Amino acid sequence: MPCLAPGARARPRPPRPASAVAPRGPASGRYGPSAPAAGRRPRPPSGTPSRGLEEAAGFAGQAARRTLRATEAYLTVLGCELRAPVRALGTHAVRPAAAAFTVADGALPDGTDDRPLTGDVTAAAGPLPPLAQW
Repeated sequence: MPCLAPGARARPRPPRPASAVAPRGPASGRYGPSAPAAGRRPRPPSGTPSRGLEEAAGFAGQAARRTLRATEAYLTVLGCELRAPVRALGTHAVRPAAAAFTVADGALPDGTDDRPLTGDVTAAAGPLPPLAQW
């Protein structure tokens, strides 16, 4: 910065002419097809043409694999659904006489104390296949 004499004021710069101001925005050439972009090659398509083969392919195999994976999740959900009523009915003095309750109650651990129920849910998944036959 230039030194000024005491009491002197700095003169403001004169405005630049409009032709000297750099253009801004998408039409400026910075962001659109400009010199840097002109040297690039066009990209190949992102997908490979399938030549119509996917129309003849079925999704039965994929559906079967996903169904097998979903079965494990369903066993967990059904185990939770089985554990809750067995635990609730087990707290009553009079036990139900249903055979399904006897099978489920025999497979599940006793106790009403607070604890992680992961083991209970895993144990509840055990009697589900025999119960499904009824």
